[in-house]
Amino acid sequence: EALLLWALLEHEKQHPGARAAAIGELCKNTTLTRQPDPDPQGWRLHEYIEVAAHLNIIKPDSATQARQARNFRNSIHPGRAVRLGQKCDRATALAAMAAVEFVVRDLTPT
Repeated sequence: EALLLWALLEHEKQHPGARAAAIGELCKNTTLTRQPDPDPQGWRLHEYIEVAAHLNIIKPDSATQARQARNFRNSIHPGRAVRLGQKCDRATALAAMAAVEFVVRDLTPT
């Protein structure tokens, strides 16, 4: 989340208004089901991923991996894990780490 927040804030400095335009389009096409908090520091992971992907800050495969990691992250909440029969194990931890690596790759200048 911190990496995506940083990247979105930096992108907005270079492209003022791009974030608001992206949010408008994502709300219109229902990728975002609600208007995010005006301050990106109050956003949810889903909002960071979708806006960063829409602005091409992260590549499509990175967004896909981040979405999967977001779903796995819910496994660390014990009540939810029990209710849904989810298991947090080495595989889910590695998938989440892969999402971080994808994002780092996309944010690293070449």
